[in-house]
Amino acid sequence: MSPNKKTMVLLRGYLALAWKTIRGSLLVFSLALLLTACGTVEPNIGEEEVEPDPAGETEPTPAPTVPPAIPEQRLLSLEWPSVIRQGDSDLVILTLQMDEEGRITPTAKYSGHETYGEKVEIPNLYETHNVMAEARLDLAGVVVRPGEITSMTLLPGKTVTFTWSVQPDQPNTYRGAVWFYLRFIPKDGSPDYQHLVSTQPIEIQCVNFLGLSGTMARLIGGVGALFGSVISIDTIAGWGWKLYKKKFSPSQLLEKG
Repeated sequence: MSPNKKTMVLLRGYLALAWKTIRGSLLVFSLALLLTACGTVEPNIGEEEVEPDPAGETEPTPAPTVPPAIPEQRLLSLEWPSVIRQGDSDLVILTLQMDEEGRITPTAKYSGHETYGEKVEIPNLYETHNVMAEARLDLAGVVVRPGEITSMTLLPGKTVTFTWSVQPDQPNTYRGAVWFYLRFIPKDGSPDYQHLVSTQPIEIQCVNFLGLSGTMARLIGGVGALFGSVISIDTIAGWGWKLYKKKFSPSQLLEKG
């Protein structure tokens, strides 16, 4: 074979090899463009989708139920004088005390006073509220001290007592009422609210003795007691015997005769 023919053969081989290389590159480039145009999604490495296991599922534990607070059983007792002498003063007393078993009986602290008792339930809201006990005495025609509503802090299991001084001006029958409230003040700053628990009517009679006030009657009674303690029955009897002897002595009888 001549040198020219060998050169032609080698050239054709190189050209064929070059064409295969170019064709392969074009194919790879075309596939890359196609994949890019289709928007292939790359997998998230390290994130595996875990399917729930029905056998291993657990139901959420319900929150514990807080039992409702049991109301406090208390006795609301009222004590007041049924009769007051003109010019005197006396006391009206309202007491709220624990009575879990309901066996407490209202008892008067002062002689001549009347009493009334009422069982009440106090909501147990001490954890969330400040509880105030409030009371007022309305008694027209009578000087009442204090005259405005009175407030006291109510604590669990503790007793609260309200006391008023009353003094009638004239003999008469005076009727009025004692009002008892509870005021609940939320600790979270919410508006407070007042609840009427009880309203108890009372009646007080003002009297005098022979038109005398209580002070004057006591003064006369004191003078009489002092006089009686100094002058005994024996002394009076002695005075009487001396007067009798003087009046019915023999000399007196002779003079009359």
